[in-house]
Amino acid sequence: MGRRLWRKSREKPREKILVMVRSSPFVATVEPISTYRFDAPGIEWNMRRLKHRGVLRRIGPDKGGHREVVG
Repeated sequence: MGRRLWRKSREKPREKILVMVRSSPFVATVEPISTYRFDAPGIEWNMRRLKHRGVLRRIGPDKGGHREVVG
């Protein structure tokens, strides 16, 4: 039997994060972890990448602020 190659898509977690932020800008990092069973470092990494690319923006302080999808 041949070995099956499996490659993770990085777009899926990012897309799911954007959907969650659009529906609820005050979403905490914990919510995508529990909803989609992603690990915390993965969520934080994806959120940093989205912020770096200018797709996601943080508005306000760490406590009480919210995120916004740009564009």
